[in-house]
Amino acid sequence: MLRPIYRFSQALLVLFIIFITQTSGLAAQTVNFSFNAVPSTVGDVQPTRISGVIATSFPLKDGNAVVQIRDASGKVVFEKDISSLNFQSGAKVPISFRYTPVSSGIFSISAGLFSSDWSTTYQWTDKLASLVVSSSTATTTYYVSPTGSDGNPGTLSAPFQTIGHAVALAKPGTDIIVRAGTYYEAVQIRSSGTASAPFVYMPIAVRRSSSMDQKIRLIPTILKWMVPMLS
Repeated sequence: MLRPIYRFSQALLVLFIIFITQTSGLAAQTVNFSFNAVPSTVGDVQPTRISGVIATSFPLKDGNAVVQIRDASGKVVFEKDISSLNFQSGAKVPISFRYTPVSSGIFSISAGLFSSDWSTTYQWTDKLASLVVSSSTATTTYYVSPTGSDGNPGTLSAPFQTIGHAVALAKPGTDIIVRAGTYYEAVQIRSSGTASAPFVYMPIAVRRSSSMDQKIRLIPTILKWMVPMLS
């Protein structure tokens, strides 16, 4: 027959083993954000569209999300609060809203996910995507490079990766400058410029020298696209 103190110690050991087994089986809670923004121009009639998805590795009921747009100095110029978000483990929840820029520049998008009572911050991530806002009088120029990314703002130092992405974002008066390289894609032109503000599509070598190291052929389907002749 076991002594009382031994039986008590044995019970504690069993409870400790059960507790360790239960807690060690818990997986880490993760939150993933993915956002993108359509480049805009100050004074556009239609606000620009901000869209993305939030995915969690755990179920969440009535969660809250905050999406911020910040200027180059980090100042918050716009904030969108989204409530009553319900997540299933591993599922993606779409987020979408519109924003009217009041100044030009390159802005960053940050987002966070919180509990229903705002007491718990599950995740906050800065600089998820860039929003390029051009001056209403400036000519927009997008750069494309095989080593770029379509998540970039399309600048000379941070070019897009695909021609199709640049074409999809182009507005009247846009220049699309394509760096030398091989592009495996089918480009469909579904928009048109105007006689005074055509789209211009050219390899970057056109502006640098008379010789070109990459031939690019584009068959326009809509008028008012200017394509320099390539030899």
